[in-house]
This record gives sequence, C-alpha cells and structure tokens, in this order.
Amino acid sequence: MSGKLYGYHRKVADINLSLMNYRVIELPEYLYKAFIGGSGLGVALLIKYVSIHTDPYGSDNTIIYLVGPLTGTLAASTARFAVVSKSPLTNLLAEGTAGGRFGPLLKKSGFDALIIRGKADKPIFILAYDGYIEFKDASSIWGLDTFEATDIIKRDLGLNDIEAAVIGPAGENLVRYASIVCEKGRLVGRLGQGAVMGSKNLKAVVVGGERNPEVFDDDKLRNKYVELVKRLSKTYIPLRVYGTQASVASLLEFSDTPVKNWSLGMWEEGQEKFNWDNVNKTYRIRRRACPSCPIACEGVMEHDEEGRVKAPEYETMAVFGPMLLIDDLKAIADFNILVNKLGLDSISTGSAIAFAMEAYEKGYIDESLGIIRWGSIDDVRRLILDIAYRRGKLAYLLGEGVSRAANLLGAEELAVTVKGLEVPMHDPRAAFSSALMYATQPRGGSHTDFTYLNELRGLTIPEIGVDRQLDRFTTVDKADLVIKMQNLSALADSLVFCKFGLLGGITVSDLIDFIRYVTGWDINSKWIHEVGSRLFNLKRLFNIRLGVSNKDDKLPKKLLTPLKEGSAKDMVPDLNKMLKEYYKLRKWDERGYPTREAIDDILYDYLPDDYKILIK
Repeated sequence: MSGKLYGYHRKVADINLSLMNYRVIELPEYLYKAFIGGSGLGVALLIKYVSIHTDPYGSDNTIIYLVGPLTGTLAASTARFAVVSKSPLTNLLAEGTAGGRFGPLLKKSGFDALIIRGKADKPIFILAYDGYIEFKDASSIWGLDTFEATDIIKRDLGLNDIEAAVIGPAGENLVRYASIVCEKGRLVGRLGQGAVMGSKNLKAVVVGGERNPEVFDDDKLRNKYVELVKRLSKTYIPLRVYGTQASVASLLEFSDTPVKNWSLGMWEEGQEKFNWDNVNKTYRIRRRACPSCPIACEGVMEHDEEGRVKAPEYETMAVFGPMLLIDDLKAIADFNILVNKLGLDSISTGSAIAFAMEAYEKGYIDESLGIIRWGSIDDVRRLILDIAYRRGKLAYLLGEGVSRAANLLGAEELAVTVKGLEVPMHDPRAAFSSALMYATQPRGGSHTDFTYLNELRGLTIPEIGVDRQLDRFTTVDKADLVIKMQNLSALADSLVFCKFGLLGGITVSDLIDFIRYVTGWDINSKWIHEVGSRLFNLKRLFNIRLGVSNKDDKLPKKLLTPLKEGSAKDMVPDLNKMLKEYYKLRKWDERGYPTREAIDDILYDYLPDDYKILIK
C-alpha cells in the first residue's frame, strides 16, 4: 500500500460541549487502513468512550459524525456520511448513514470526523468550517421544526455552500427514535441519534469549507467516472426510472410488504392505489441525484403547500400505507413531510402507530387513552404530532418505542421488533434470508444488507460470490448469502458508499477501482470480504460488550406465525437452522460470540482488554 494516506485529512475534531472547547487530533495511519472511515471507524472510536454503563441521554454518551475516503471525490455514489452513538432506543449500537450534500461538505470542512461529547448548558449548534469549530447560540431556533431551523441557520450564517444536520421537536423532546434531518428530507434515522443530540442541547451540526484531501490518481479517477457515466447512460436502470416508489405494489404481490401490523399477507382493497401510474400521477415525481452519483434515484415531488419536496420512499409509503390500511397517497406524502419536519423516523413512527391501532382493537388500550382506528388519516396525523411533542400518555408511551410500550401494556404479542428496533417493511415470511439478516444485524431489525433482493429481484454480485438467485422459501445457502451481503454492507457503510449504487449498475469491480484511484491501496475482492468481516465483527463485539448474546438473535412471535393469505401463505422461516449454520460459517461460538479464529490480528490487537476477554 502507498506510504502516503490519500483520501483523508487525518484530522478529527474532538468536541466537548460541557467545556465548550475542542482539540484537533491526528489519528494514526493504521486506524484508517484497519477501519476505513464511516461507521467502521466510528465504532472503533466509540468503544473508547461508551460502555454498558453509559446512559444514552447522559453527558458521557458520545455521538460521532464521519465521512470516508471516497466522500467528496468523483467516486460514484459516495456522497454520504455516517453517524454513530449509543442508541436510546435499543441501548446498543446506533449507526446510520445519509446521502446528499452534507457528507461532501463535511469532508471539505477539513475533518474526517467530529467526535461530540458532553452537554451544553443551553441550546447551541456547531459550525465546522475550513478546519475550525465554532459554537453558536441556538436558543432562538430551539423548538422550531427542521425546515424552519435549516432556513434560519443558512440565512443567518451567510456563508457560501454550507449544509446543516438538524433535529426537530422530536429530538428536543427525546423521542427515542428521533432522526437527524439534512436538506429537509435526507435522514439519519432508526436509532435515535436525533434524541442523543437533543439530550446534549445540540440543535444542529453545520459544515462547509474548501478543504479536500489529495487523491492518489486524479486522472484515472476522473476517467473511471466518465467511463462509468457513459456505460450507465446506455443501461436501463429501473431505480433511475421508478426510484423506490414503485415497489409497494410489486412487493405486496410477494407478501413482502406488511399489512395491518404484519397480520395480513395481502391487501386487495388498497393495492391498486399503489401502482406506478397512480403514484406518479399523484406525486408528479422528478429524479434528483446526490453529488457524484450517475443514478439519480431520489424522488422529488410537487406538494400543494410545501412546493418541491422529497417524495416518500418505499419504507415510508409502506409503513403509512398498508401497515395502517391507508391508501390515500396524498395523505402519505403529508405524513412524510410532517415526520421530516418534526425529526421522526418514519419506520418506527408508523410501526408504533400500527401497534397502537391493533392494541386498541384488541383491548390493550382503552378509549381513555384515545381512539386509534385503522385507516384513519386524522388519527395518524394527530398521533404523529403528539409523539413528537410528547403530548398525552399514549403518545408519550409510543415515543418510547414499540418494545417499551408493549411491555408496559402487556401487549408483547403485538410488538414487531428485533433487539428493540422496529422491523422495516420487508416480511421474513416472504423471503427467508430476511429472518437471518434481522436476527444478526448489528442495528437490530434493519433491512440495509438487502439480502431479500436476491430472492425477490434476482440481485447477484458475482465478485463476492453471490452469483445466483436463491429460492425465497428455503433455508439452503441463506447463511452464506447473508454473511457475504453483511460484509459488503459493513464495508460500504465505512467507505461511505451508497448501496443503491449496486442496484443501479455500479459493480464491486467499479468500487474497487474507485478505492484504488482515491487511496492508492492495492486491493481486490478478497480484501472486500476480509475488511467487511473485520468491521462486522467489531460491531458485534461492541454490542456483546453492551449485553447482546445468542438469546437476542431472534424474531418476534408475529413474524414466526404463518400468514393465512397471499403468496407467502403458511410459510415460516426456520431461523434456528439458519442461525446454526451462520454461527458456524462466521466462526462464532454457541453464545454468538466471535471466536479468536473469527477475529483477525488487526482487530484483535486494537481491542481493549475488556473486549479481548470475551473472545475464546
């Protein structure tokens, strides 16, 4: 590998909000080569700050913003950033990424990462700009929604080319699944990083500047990008044409999209409303690309009141649509705008409301807490607002997350969470690999390893050994599929590379070329697997140190109960069988702990002693 570290600043801002000061530290070269950047480097840093005793809302919790070596370059589909912390929702690892302009502008600020610790005495926001950190008073924008706060921050700073990562009322009120919102529609969601910011009186992180690190071979990088753009311009890419918005109708056919809080395998009455022609007619979608992305999968719509805004993506359409028995596309778009303004994760918010609707229907919630009816647009709108502002007993309870709400109501049988995280809109009864993916994913119930796309859409990635479509209703070879996709995903989230690129015609070979031209590293597909495995095991060990074991690698009762209708009728994945093979292939022991054989020397040598004692 090259002697110089290309693609990095080697500068990290260590920010203490309690003291209102910061220092710039230089990380050793081996850390970058071992853990790359993004979520991988983030977790490697986080283990130094966070333990089982850390209160997610305490001043001792740490939240880290990171980019990767490819961020801000011409490497395609790399305009992303990552945020890691300890989750207030799961008490485990919180990691998430988002696309758009914020990642490249964080890179241009002159830092590879912002480590944020402590708690400010009053509302503030941080400005990271051209190698410096400033603390700004945010008292006047505390309480405002993310759209309003973003506009005021940009107007008042008066700086060219900046972007803000902002929390809304949900983060300020410590809703456990509050999100961080960029560009009024790009979210770091799912695990409550917005609430962690709220607990620190941190309204926003604002970035910008003109500092980009040197790349190894700018000419080859530029030529590669031009060649890729030409190739993709001649390629039919469904993601470019339809985005994710067309997926609801087709995935309902597979019984993959959940209906009525995971109770039904089909929804004949509402399915037709979600066909592409109707969606496109209602939303008048146009496509918009992130910087350096030749695919342009993001949907932008014209809204009667808000003007041009981000259109709801598949997960949001599914959770506010079939999950709640709502087929009004305009209402779903309104819900999408509302949760983005309030800084709420759409999947967890919709799942909490679906849980409440079924709990009300079955008598776990009485009318004194409120009436919550299936298909009621008014009830959903009211609950979204009440959850964000913590108004009323029921909304407060739902803001704690489905697992906590179910435990307090005695309605555990209705909760669909894994490790405390609400499961996304893909049913493991429709694609068995999803069962194993959910059970073992470091975030909990998370879909971003995309294993189900092999079974349902025929996604193959030959460079990593995923070279054929697997039957969705068998356990055969699912452990191998999940491991390979998880390793690739772990590396992608560290580079930070958008995995939608792999759905849009960018190959792993293309990605390897981009890494070579940016960093100068001599790598191949074997390196992809080795580093991905290291990063995945690092995250597993982080969660083990926080209390996770094989007992937590499980699915809720609902997802192991056969559907009575639809194309996945009577199908239930044999999770235990897949887990046994998975542990064997991962070289984990019966506790679900990585063994010494699973941990390479690079990771083992880095681990603190209290981590090493976990490994046999």
